[in-house]
Formats: sequence, C-alpha cells, structure tokens
Amino acid sequence: MNFLASRIREGHAVSGNQTVQSAGTIWRVNAVSQSRNQELLSTNACQCEKKSIMLELSPDVFRTSLITPVPEGLAGDTCFVEYIGDNDFWMQCLSRTLPSGRIIRIDTNNGAMLNGGTGFTHLNMDNRNNHINNLAQVNEAQARHLLVTFQE
Repeated sequence: MNFLASRIREGHAVSGNQTVQSAGTIWRVNAVSQSRNQELLSTNACQCEKKSIMLELSPDVFRTSLITPVPEGLAGDTCFVEYIGDNDFWMQCLSRTLPSGRIIRIDTNNGAMLNGGTGFTHLNMDNRNNHINNLAQVNEAQARHLLVTFQE
C-alpha cells in the first residue's frame, strides 16, 4: 500500500489490472464498480474526498511464484513488470503507461531479459506489425530506453 501511495504522489498512474509485488506475493490492483466505490467511501474510507476512486488489492496466486524483481536503481524510469493473459497463456512484459493511458509492452521472454538475457520487441510498439524490420531482440537496458523514449 505504501508503495502504491508513493507512486500516486509521484504522479504515476495506479489503476485496475496492474500488479505489484510485496514480500514475494504479487498483488493485483482491482478497480471497483461505481456502486462499490460509493459503499467503500461511506463505510471504510477515512478522510477521503467524495470523488476518490477506490481500488482493491487481491493476491494473484497464479503469478506469485513467477515474479522476477525489477533490478534496483532502474525502477524510477516509470517502467513496470506486468503479467498479461490468463492461466492458459500469459506473458511477462516490461511495460510503460503513456500519458494517453495506452500501455506499451516488451516481452521479457519469460523473465530472461530481467536476468541478463534478452527479450523481444516491436520497435514501433505496434504489436500487429510483425515485419522483420520492426522486430528486435533487446536486453533490459535497451528495452527500458525504447519504452521511456517512445512518444505517441
């Protein structure tokens, strides 16, 4: 909770469907319905403005044993590790939320890129464009650079 609060204070987006790791457990951030939001504000929220948007955390049990931590010293670049998909097919990605709200992602090759290996990217961040000139194998530093410098 403290980590998420600090991210919000720093101006980063925290919203539903994101994940965060704490003490080896991956937590999924869940957006609540408008009616549940009002219920939480009136019964559980302490000193919150009426326009506040409540989020709930739930353990993402399937992903808990699969987390690869982000190396220290690199987390300030607004990139985050994200799991997308479902129990049948999922990918671990290094991601970044653009100012428009669009999330761009680079495949970490099941975490190998975050452990000194390489991952795979679409250079123009359009995952529909599989032309050979748009695909690249990248290490973590290259991936972070591509994500941070990408502009819509």
